[in-house]
Amino acid sequence: MVRQKLKASPLGINPEFKNRGEEQTRIETFSDAVFALAVTLLVLSSTVPTTYDQLLESFVNIIPFGICITLLMMIWFQHYIFFIRYGFKD
Repeated sequence: MVRQKLKASPLGINPEFKNRGEEQTRIETFSDAVFALAVTLLVLSSTVPTTYDQLLESFVNIIPFGICITLLMMIWFQHYIFFIRYGFKD
C-alpha cells in the first residue's frame, strides 16, 4: 500500500534517473520484514506503566522512541529508493 503511493509520487526520486526496478523482489520483501521486526522489538521493549508515577516516567522515553522510529523510517526509505533505482533480481 505504501509502496504504490510512493511509486506514484516523485518524492526523493530523481526524474532524470532511469529506474530499473519497478516490482518488489524477494530480498526487498525480506528486508521489509526485518525493518518491521525492528520496529516491533522497539515497541515491545517499553513496559506498560502500572502507577501514575511510572506513566510520567514513561513520557520521558517518547522523544528517544520517536527519534528511533524516524531514523528507521529514513533508512527504510533510502533502502526503497536503492532497490527502485538498481532493480536487483534474485
